[in-house]
Amino acid sequence: MSKVCDVCGKRKASGNNVTFSHRGIKRTWTPNLRKVRVYDEKGTPKRLNVCTRCLRNGAVNRVKPATGDSEMGLLFTEEAENVQDVTVDEESEVNPENPVDEQETEETEEA
Repeated sequence: MSKVCDVCGKRKASGNNVTFSHRGIKRTWTPNLRKVRVYDEKGTPKRLNVCTRCLRNGAVNRVKPATGDSEMGLLFTEEAENVQDVTVDEESEVNPENPVDEQETEETEEA
């Protein structure tokens, strides 16, 4: 596997690892690459080696994982349905015309 980002071209860098006594020992720094499925210009998904900097900046258009009949997909859809079923009672809403609500807010502001 080549150590080059297919988006920005970041590649292996070389230099010296300098010790306390200033001895220079050759070393290399490799980019943090991830193999990612990405849409190309035509809209077809391809696998590319992309560095994490390009992923974080949004330089690539990633392919979203399919939400099929997997157990995790079903768990997330059930949780989403439960959230939508929550309703607000009309009585629990604060009525601005009610003088009792205004007195309670004035007392809390003074404290």
